[in-house]
Amino acid sequence: MSWRNLDLESAAAAGRIVSALGKVKKQELEGLCTSAGTVLAENGPYAMFLYLWSRSRDKGDRTSEALRKELYSHVCQAVQWNAGSNSGEAMLQSLAKMSEDFNRLLLMRKVLSQALSYLRYHAKAIAEESAGKRKETVAP
Repeated sequence: MSWRNLDLESAAAAGRIVSALGKVKKQELEGLCTSAGTVLAENGPYAMFLYLWSRSRDKGDRTSEALRKELYSHVCQAVQWNAGSNSGEAMLQSLAKMSEDFNRLLLMRKVLSQALSYLRYHAKAIAEESAGKRKETVAP
């Protein structure tokens, strides 16, 4: 049996997610990660994914949609689950099945929490980096 560093995998996944999102406002990403993290902490992974899915459907929020798909892929890989389709209904059914195993549910929660934390840090780093570039271009 080989051991995997899921914290490191969550950090790497956050970097991939930020890259996949492309140009997105720092406040939007940071706020979305904070909201999703709150839903995760209060109600669990199923509710968090449902929250992200509802945002993407109700508001046409592409960031929520991309975040939902990338986080789903990451958590399936982390808990060694066949991801299958990441479309809304199929994803929710798969999450419900994954959650039947209590140990897997706890692991999913931890992995998602770590990934969302790293995503917030990436959002802050991007904002600070772009602020630094603006200062460089403004200086005489």
